[in-house]
Amino acid sequence: MILSYKTERLPLNFLMLGFTLLLAGIALLIKGEYQGVIAIVLAIPFLFTHSGLLIDTKKLCFKKYTGLFGLHIGSWANASAATHLQIIQTHETKAMAVLSIARNETNVVQ
Repeated sequence: MILSYKTERLPLNFLMLGFTLLLAGIALLIKGEYQGVIAIVLAIPFLFTHSGLLIDTKKLCFKKYTGLFGLHIGSWANASAATHLQIIQTHETKAMAVLSIARNETNVVQ
């Protein structure tokens, strides 16, 4: 049995960039411009990328992955030497700065 835990999405500023590209792409398509398709294709990874953890209880291994539309990119690591696995909830703080805009973000990690 494989257990799946989604841990996080991209930061809010990347999600907003994805929404902006999506809206710009739709507006360009309405106007008949082919660049709208390019903007929509560029928006997809910003909107749908996530990361997580897969645990295979039969093979005793785990995988930390980055995913997009069900495709999980990452490598499996062997956990057979571990005597037990414990999933705990912690808080993670990120500091981000782009140009002159800075912010701190705290997330609950499961």
